[in-house]
Amino acid sequence: MDERPRHPYTWLHLLVLAVVAFVLGFLIVLLLNKASDDGASGASGMTSAVLPAASAAAPPAFVVPT
Repeated sequence: MDERPRHPYTWLHLLVLAVVAFVLGFLIVLLLNKASDDGASGASGMTSAVLPAASAAAPPAFVVPT
């Protein structure tokens, strides 16, 4: 009698599915950003945000009292 494998997918299947999902997500975000750059208004809700770099003189966000 042949036994069925415990899991229908191997680690390689799951790795390939994760890579495909990442690439598809990346392409969708790329297309949305390109579409928002080509838009007439130029400022939509789906634009990428650039966070300012932390200054060396800025205090840390969390200070432990001594």
